[in-house]
Amino acid sequence: AGVATAAATGAIGAAAALLGFGSPGIAAGSVAASAMSAAWTTGVGTGLVSAAQSAGALFIKAVDDNPWLLLLLLLLEALQCRC
Repeated sequence: AGVATAAATGAIGAAAALLGFGSPGIAAGSVAASAMSAAWTTGVGTGLVSAAQSAGALFIKAVDDNPWLLLLLLLLEALQCRC
């Protein structure tokens, strides 16, 4: 269960980072920027945008601190998938 949780947490962080949520902030012109704009103008989903920003930033920091972590997460995901 612990390995699955770590893989899922890493996958969520990676997905958030790919969508434009990162440690320096939200990338201009990204899905993240559109989500932030919609959340700000409607007042709906601001908590989700904040959570995604945190997840993306933590993932990028973890990978920056230890590039092998990305390889490990991809390997764990492949083992879980059993495609």
